[in-house]
Amino acid sequence: MLRRASALTVLTCLLIASLISGVGQAADGPPAVEDQMKAFSISPPGQHGEITAVQFAAGQTSGDWGEHYQDLLPIYASLVDDDDVAEDELGKYFHPMQFGPGADAGEPYSPIEGVTVYRDKYGIPSIYAPDTKKASFALGYVSAEDRMFEMDAFRHAARGTLASFIGAGDNDANLKMDIDTRREGYTADEVQAMFDKLDDKYGQYGKDVQEGLQSFADGINSRIAEMKMDPSLCSVEYQAIGQPCPQHPDDWEPLDTLYLVILQLRVFGETAGGEMQNAGLYAHLTKKHGPKLGKKIYNDLMRVNDPLSPTSIEPTQAKFPSQNLGKINPKSFAIPDDAEKIATQETRRQDVREGVLRGLGFPTGPQSNAILVSGAESASGNPIEWGAPQVGYATPGFFMEVDVHTPTSNFRGPAVPGASALIPLGRGTDYAWSLTTGYSDAVDTRVEKLCDPAGGEPKEDSKGYMFKGKCEKMVSWEETFNISPNPSSQEQPRQAEKRTFERTRHGPVFARGKVNGAPVAFVKQRFFWKKEIDSIPQFYRWNTAVHSIEDFEAAAKKFTMSFNAFYADSQDIGYFHVGMYPKRTPGTHPSLPTWGTGEWEWKGRFPFESHPHVINPKIGWLTNWNNKPSIGWNNYDNAKWGPVHRVGLLKDGLHELLDGNGKATMSDIVDVARVVATRDARGVYVGPEMLSMARDEGQGGSAEEATALAAVQTWIDAGANRFNRNHDDTMDDSPALALFDAWYDKLVHKIFDDELGPEGYELIPAPVTDYIPADGSNFWFDFSSYLANLFDGNGSAPYARDYCDDLTTTDAKETCAQLVLKSFQDAYAKLKTDQGADMTKWTIPAENIEFQEFGAGSVDPIPWQNRGTHNHIVEITGKAGS
Repeated sequence: MLRRASALTVLTCLLIASLISGVGQAADGPPAVEDQMKAFSISPPGQHGEITAVQFAAGQTSGDWGEHYQDLLPIYASLVDDDDVAEDELGKYFHPMQFGPGADAGEPYSPIEGVTVYRDKYGIPSIYAPDTKKASFALGYVSAEDRMFEMDAFRHAARGTLASFIGAGDNDANLKMDIDTRREGYTADEVQAMFDKLDDKYGQYGKDVQEGLQSFADGINSRIAEMKMDPSLCSVEYQAIGQPCPQHPDDWEPLDTLYLVILQLRVFGETAGGEMQNAGLYAHLTKKHGPKLGKKIYNDLMRVNDPLSPTSIEPTQAKFPSQNLGKINPKSFAIPDDAEKIATQETRRQDVREGVLRGLGFPTGPQSNAILVSGAESASGNPIEWGAPQVGYATPGFFMEVDVHTPTSNFRGPAVPGASALIPLGRGTDYAWSLTTGYSDAVDTRVEKLCDPAGGEPKEDSKGYMFKGKCEKMVSWEETFNISPNPSSQEQPRQAEKRTFERTRHGPVFARGKVNGAPVAFVKQRFFWKKEIDSIPQFYRWNTAVHSIEDFEAAAKKFTMSFNAFYADSQDIGYFHVGMYPKRTPGTHPSLPTWGTGEWEWKGRFPFESHPHVINPKIGWLTNWNNKPSIGWNNYDNAKWGPVHRVGLLKDGLHELLDGNGKATMSDIVDVARVVATRDARGVYVGPEMLSMARDEGQGGSAEEATALAAVQTWIDAGANRFNRNHDDTMDDSPALALFDAWYDKLVHKIFDDELGPEGYELIPAPVTDYIPADGSNFWFDFSSYLANLFDGNGSAPYARDYCDDLTTTDAKETCAQLVLKSFQDAYAKLKTDQGADMTKWTIPAENIEFQEFGAGSVDPIPWQNRGTHNHIVEITGKAGS
């Protein structure tokens, strides 16, 4: 039988897999553990996510779903109401992230002989174990105690069996996701084979992971056995979905963990493969404007390497160019005959998938940030690390926290229920680390030219494809999808449904169509195909076998998925853009579907040494918020890095703090993140130019318009913050916010409607604005970067045309200033019509983060803030053993 464990083991197991020998229970409390760090953290809404029938009955009237369901939420939410966080106030906005449960620990208990678990006043477990296996067992047990139903939902989503667990969903959304998951993923035999090779590939590290995984599963199953013996311990949700205890939950298998690992790594680390949607935009633009101008507009909007994008590595420190593909060969790429239709279908398919995952509380838009400060720039002389993974807002939360100790290893950090191997950050005895999604390109869409293996005329459903002059046969297999009836529905139970899937040598077939009238199939080729779980031993090494930054980098070299990795100890800080990326054939188009006929194959791995990386940068600090890593590093297949980017707000704050003789404390870094959390990047970086042009162009305009512009000016000068400090039904500075939002929206459309048309906005991989307060994290990439480039003269990479000049008119040339003024006037007039002539009475509704409810519980919204879902702030005070 496979040695598997829950994803929780993976990281923690991973962490723990190396936790080599033992700590038992001390008679007078937890054993002393060396701790070379000052540390605080927070992960809302709370540690616990299980709601029993008794708790549910009580919570329906009180809104209280258990002691630790939402006790961290008010602590997290209140940070943005402060004006200056002092060092002695860190405990007001975070809980301790020191090792051990603290002075308020509850009574210890032992899930397995030799292991002791203490829980602190927030319910966070501290585990003391004599060896790796027992520590892993305990991790599985406490995970099931705190989040069994959530883990169960996650594993079904990861395996593509969600419809059998909670039904087909609205408009068959769960079933559609299951189909997508199994088509694009792996069979159980394939996952088993990947797992079995870990010890062969990674020696003792791989073997430790394999052995730890089964222990983790055993711990989960121990708790499941208790639940089946006493169904009052079970989550009330099992009854609600028609799968009651004690028949459910099913036992946990190690493969459940591995499937979850793959799902998580793809959600957070697969950030490319959008060539089909790009082909739809390309086809739309070339049809609308002709091949020559349409291609130029496409290239402007994709902006493969925007020189004005802020970078994590300072341009004066180093430059890391992507592979130079040279001049594009038009024979390398293929645009489907029905490109717009297929692109729209792909977008809708992805929207369904992301919607289902969000509904489970599983985030789909990773938007994390991190800050590192060297000892030279720290007031204490000790390096400081801020880790802030953004993983959405849900009840129960996506993270729980764990604290694990054995005689040779110590770890504390956020864990994903059922998949802790994917903990994106945390701390050891004397070092801390974090990850943010890297957004680099390791996925291409291949266009397979179809053929008939029997020699007949190819059709759109043909099972053969051409490769290097020969007709190869696709691999086909059938999957069965069971569908659980909704217990509240009167519909008759549905029969199981079957689907047949195909793969080529490049990957799974996800669509079919025609190019120039000839039948083709479309395939996603992933450079990390069947290598996702190869990242697990690297997590294990990061968590258990790091004694220096060189150790951390050695593991980073073998990490397979696209992330930014950050490290700090008492001597060093460092940043590594990790993942495995292909060398592409010169002439390949970087953002459109490429022929799979053999001429444009990948040529091995782009060398890790050429990835953006820096150790102890001269400036003394580093920050990242999913932004461009370095000058010269390309977007390739997605418009995602431009001059208006939330990381600019962090960089501005750090420059203000540290330029000259400034030195940072932990609370100073928290303040940088706090101030940024409510700032509108559009207002900061585009607003001043909008105001300047409107004033210059509108000289002699009405007094009331001048007053309206002054209100927006005052808001921007104060920091362009979006506050609701009264926690009432409307935003502070409502008149200025309402006017700026309407003005921005109208300006984008006045400038780009003639190029894009209504359909174009549906096809371009950038929203008009990505400010959606209910989701929490915003200001990554939207049309504000296009505006900034227009107003700045396009930097060193000018646009192909003046987008402010309207293509649909033959009158005198329009200027950007004219459109800025006209859009302001239109926005002002519309607000007057909608809300009255007295601007001081204009309001916009309170902008809140809405927590996605999965299961029985819920929490109240909190005022919008742009920060990580989990935050930790640590200062490394010394070296272990010193």
